[in-house]
Amino acid sequence: MNKFIVLIFLGSLVLSCNRQSGIVNRAALKGITSIAVLPVEVIMSGKQPARLKAEQIERIEEAESKMLQGRIQESVVNATMGRKKRNVAVIDMDKVNNNIVLSGSSVRSSWSVDTEKLAKLAGADAVIRARVTKTRYMSNLASYGTSVGADVLDILKKFYVPGALISDSKVEGSGVMKKTHSVDVNVRLISAKDGSVLWSFSDVFDSDWDTSVDQSIAESLGRMALRFPAFK
Repeated sequence: MNKFIVLIFLGSLVLSCNRQSGIVNRAALKGITSIAVLPVEVIMSGKQPARLKAEQIERIEEAESKMLQGRIQESVVNATMGRKKRNVAVIDMDKVNNNIVLSGSSVRSSWSVDTEKLAKLAGADAVIRARVTKTRYMSNLASYGTSVGADVLDILKKFYVPGALISDSKVEGSGVMKKTHSVDVNVRLISAKDGSVLWSFSDVFDSDWDTSVDQSIAESLGRMALRFPAFK
């Protein structure tokens, strides 16, 4: 029983280490009156569908960049407006992106542009830079098939087939991979004044056929919004 409790504790500890957030500079937050959300850096790695060419993957990354930028902006607006603290202006992302384009950059190239330069273009006291890395392992259909196959093997092992005939490595929970993606979400609130990080959030998780990668990312950004700092 004691071993079981220890295992649960260690498991929860590992999971909690995959999600971190914190205010790095609380004093500097007092001087922030406006925030801009920059285009999100999206990285698609791993085993991509064979039909997708490199140019198509880049277009998908750029489309998702704007989509996630909008989700973060919505989350931040809700987080800052729904609290009994002073309101902070969130500059519309369309204005931000338009100023970036007028400066000669693009959505993709902005990912590597200096933060202070982008903050000046946006006209904000602080900017939110985010990076989402999606490592793909298999399709949802393949994940579902693997899950069903693992369940069948588990039943056979327990009730019909002698244990020696089926290796543990082939049974669910013992090496069968069902995840479609591993995702790494990193969000930082950065000062326009000196480029220092005022607040950060990171989240690492997996998705499978039962929970799509887009849904998992949306839920992660929801957790981010709950941890977003209050401006006093």
